[in-house]
Amino acid sequence: MQIKRFALAVTVAAVLTLFGGYAAEVAAIPAGYAEYYYYPEAQVYYYPSVREYFWLDGEAWRHGPNAPARFVLKDRDRVRFELDRPPHTIHSNIKEVYKPHKEVLRERERG
Repeated sequence: MQIKRFALAVTVAAVLTLFGGYAAEVAAIPAGYAEYYYYPEAQVYYYPSVREYFWLDGEAWRHGPNAPARFVLKDRDRVRFELDRPPHTIHSNIKEVYKPHKEVLRERERG
């Protein structure tokens, strides 16, 4: 009886995952790469694989299960990407490509 319940639970989880679109996203990540999110306005990263946020505190990187309250993180403003290394280790490159909106607007104004 417990085997049938387990098989049913696995089947339901697989169906929900497939129809939720998440399985297709994960399957598209190349071997050796991981998924990350970046919030350009706050310069904060989220690592879904370990469920932790990474942020700069002065010149040191800090991390934890929640970003500090001083950061306003909006999912609509985040950037999703896949890398073969933790993105905070190449932060200077990433922040150059994904600039905060306010900085982009200033650059447009200067023309």
